[in-house]
Order: sequence, then C-alpha cells, then structure tokens
Amino acid sequence: QMFHTDRSKFDKLYNAYETFYVMATFIIYTLMAVFLLPLIQIYTSGINDAEYTNTFLVLLFVIMNLISNAKIPVNSIIEFSGEFEKTRSYAIWEMVINITVSVVAILYMGICGAILGTIAALLYRGIVTIYYSNKKVLKRSQVCTYKILISNGVVFAGVMAIFFVDTFSNVSFFKLLLNGVVHSIWIAGLYLLVNFVFNKSAFKTIFELYRGKTIQ
Repeated sequence: QMFHTDRSKFDKLYNAYETFYVMATFIIYTLMAVFLLPLIQIYTSGINDAEYTNTFLVLLFVIMNLISNAKIPVNSIIEFSGEFEKTRSYAIWEMVINITVSVVAILYMGICGAILGTIAALLYRGIVTIYYSNKKVLKRSQVCTYKILISNGVVFAGVMAIFFVDTFSNVSFFKLLLNGVVHSIWIAGLYLLVNFVFNKSAFKTIFELYRGKTIQ
C-alpha cells in the first residue's frame, strides 16, 4: 500500500529493509559455510553408504542459497509494483540456463554440476531483476543494491579466506558449539560494522523507527 501512496517513505523503509535483509542473509549463510560441514560429519559419523562430506559441494550449496535469498528484496519490489508479468521472460531464460548448464556440468562434476547450473541461472536472474527493480520500478541507480551486495560479499569472501568450510572438521560437538558461539559474535559484528559504514541511512531509519519517530 505504501508503495502506491507514499513513495518517499517507502523508499527509505525499503532501503533499510534491503540492507538488513541482505546483511542477515549473509550472516546466516556465512555461519552455515563455516559450521555446516563439521555438523554433517558429526551426524553421519560411522555411515559410509555415500559421500556426505564433500567440501566443494557444501560450498556450492551455501552459495546457491545465499544468492537465492539475497535477491528476495528486489523480487519483492517487482511484486509490489504489479509488474511481474513484464518479467516473465526472465524466468524462462533462467530455466533455460539452469537446464543447459546443469546437463553439461553434471557430465563432468556430478551433483556439483547440478548446483553449479542453478547458481548460473540464479546469477542471471539476479542481475536482470536488480536492473528492472531499480531502473524501471524504483527509478534509481542499480549502484544502491550492488553496494549492499558487494560490501557483504567482500566480508563473506574474507571470512571464507580465514575459515574455509572444513576448518572445524572432525572436532567434537561441544568444541564445535564453543567455536560457533565465539566466532558468530565477531562475524555478525563485522557485518554490522561494514553495513553501517556503507549505508548509514538504513541504520538511521531503523533508529528512528525504534524511537517511535515518524518516517518522513
């Protein structure tokens, strides 16, 4: 409703929503990238009927879900504006890319190839959706969205450079839990700091809402 009645207020709230949603998504999937594999190892200990601890597969799985969820805010904009029909061709091309890349990649990489095909399709859909939602609907530069995604992406890459998906492999559950608590705090704090530096206006909007102020 606000999109159609008060665009100025909507734009400020959307900026805050996009910033915090993307940041939360990156925090969740960064922690998943670091701690998912050792959890799988604990859960599947003694089971040898399949390869459950493929580090590359875990990383691809995390990246696939990260891209899929990080583009939800720009997808929502198209739905709010009622212009989904105009973007149906994007969904068709996404499907074509997914099938084509997956079929070829599976021949060489197995299940990893299937996920790689999905990642390729999601990247295409994300790029065209970011363009359409920003330029055609919000009437603003795409830089606004890319600034959020790239700043969070740099933090993700930095954390992955420190802790790869197998850093905590073969540790006990309690040691994993302790590491999870300790490292989750500074990783989340790092994301908060970076997002605050690159998008202070979003934090200002949240503070105003917290204080009960009316967003103008």
